[in-house]
Amino acid sequence: MQVWRGLVRDAGCDPEAVSVDAMLLTAAFLTIAARTKDETRVDHRDACKSRAIDRVIQAVDELLEHRLGYVPPEAVAGSVASELCDVLDACTTPPLRPGAIAFVTARCLDARLGRTFVDAFRVRSGSRIRGGAPIPVVAFPAEHLNQHERDAVLAALGARTGDPRKRADAVDRTDHLRLAPAALDHLRVRSIWADPWLDAVDAETRFAAGVTNPAPLTTEFRWQTYVVGSRSVFYGVEPRDIDAQRTRLEAVLAEARQEQATILVLPELCLTRGLFDELVQRGAFEGFSLVVAGSFHEPVASNAPGANVSVVFANGMQVFTHRKFSDFYLGACHEHLVRADGDAGFDLLVSPRGTVVVLVCKDAFGEVGDLVQALAPTLLLIPAMSEETVDFEVLARRLAHDPQGFTLVACAGPKVSAIFGRPSLESPVITANPTSIGCEIFTVAGCCEMKVN
Repeated sequence: MQVWRGLVRDAGCDPEAVSVDAMLLTAAFLTIAARTKDETRVDHRDACKSRAIDRVIQAVDELLEHRLGYVPPEAVAGSVASELCDVLDACTTPPLRPGAIAFVTARCLDARLGRTFVDAFRVRSGSRIRGGAPIPVVAFPAEHLNQHERDAVLAALGARTGDPRKRADAVDRTDHLRLAPAALDHLRVRSIWADPWLDAVDAETRFAAGVTNPAPLTTEFRWQTYVVGSRSVFYGVEPRDIDAQRTRLEAVLAEARQEQATILVLPELCLTRGLFDELVQRGAFEGFSLVVAGSFHEPVASNAPGANVSVVFANGMQVFTHRKFSDFYLGACHEHLVRADGDAGFDLLVSPRGTVVVLVCKDAFGEVGDLVQALAPTLLLIPAMSEETVDFEVLARRLAHDPQGFTLVACAGPKVSAIFGRPSLESPVITANPTSIGCEIFTVAGCCEMKVN
């Protein structure tokens, strides 16, 4: 009786097609496992069923070795997928249920084909990620690094916070693939293929959080407040002294270069559009691997909604722009941002060297933080303006543990100006509150002292 052909087809992959995408085939088995997550978890943990699971693994591995060899293809012949379904039909006997069989089959496919999964996103660049869709996981340190470099970065970290491969309840993921959570359908998230210009995090990477405005926000900035209907709103946040802010930004950039920073994040709203244009024209963001150029309020007509814009540069090239989507409010006063239906969201930069998410301040809070963790970025970079930073620290700790990623927050305000998260048991989250202008420099191994005042 042919059961598994129908299960795989219902999960979004036709096993009888002429050619079957290896990633989509693996994702189909993960989908089957995730549909009965509780049952799958119980079966996978049940010692009494371990021999039956071993028999499935042996049968699947023998087929894949015979038909695919040891060179992982990006696609497999439909005949291989059909034969795989036949093997599983023969294995589907008590005590195992389909979810557990699907899960271990996905693991076997991942072990043989997983290194090709990220390349599938080369042709999906710019596409929206839907709930339940496969998303790539780039292991840290990236498999792109040679063994010597991998050893160096792991030595710099010391003991790591955890190993996702050892988590028995992760029934919707393999080492190289996850399923996007259903909640993602409420937010627009795109994948952007970043291979040409995104560098890997290695032992020499130096993270710089720009410190531009460490005094109380009312001292550093000004803005307009007004009423729209019954709603109190604010917009047009800008530094009180533009000339002084220009000098501060130049000091931050100079120190970042002096300290040979690799990745630089500036605080939220530390720029105006005019200051941003000046910096771009003189090539201020060149020479860094990655720069999140803070953010600025776009000039708009009086009392009209606008945009809080953060522009990202990679190796001197502007690669994408993030528009803040969270409804931040201070007391009863809301930031007056354009909120087009279906437009709110963010981007996932995808590369074999790592994946990156950029959010602005409160974008990272609540459900969005959960979604970001599920997307498993190597880097989460956040320009912020806030006197409350505990939620950033909590998220940084979560990401350090799973997926063992890095978080860098540069925050305007008088309390915590820089937050750095890293996948290490010792000080996984480091905070700094410098009172002088410059950069807070972090390395994979920990924290460096500020040297420029």
